[in-house]
Amino acid sequence: MSAGGPGVDKEQVFDVLRARLRDELDAVGRGAAMARDAATSAEARPENQYDTRALEASYLAAGQGERLAAARALSGWAEVVAVRRSTRVEAGALAALDSPTGAQWILFAPRGGLELLAPRRAQLPRPTRAVRGPR
Repeated sequence: MSAGGPGVDKEQVFDVLRARLRDELDAVGRGAAMARDAATSAEARPENQYDTRALEASYLAAGQGERLAAARALSGWAEVVAVRRSTRVEAGALAALDSPTGAQWILFAPRGGLELLAPRRAQLPRPTRAVRGPR
């Protein structure tokens, strides 16, 4: 594992992350609003005692609301985190894991996970220093 080698622009990695999180926050916000509207619309009122549409819609709205809160928290963290070089594995650390198929860069966040495909200019180099696990 490496804390980042020469040529790694951690700020650029965070810029890609922030843009992705803003897009995700936008999409999750729209989904939460749609679920909330569906749960509170007149169409969600039960037609009989066995109709569970309103209950299901309210569960969906609650879940989307929780997802929105988590996305806001992660996006807020990404906006204020100090981008600095670190040799510890902690939230904000950028590390390279060396494997037989090549290096894989991991950005540790306080929660969640997503795969970032950085633009060509933000591609990260193979680590210059790595610790290999048992084979």
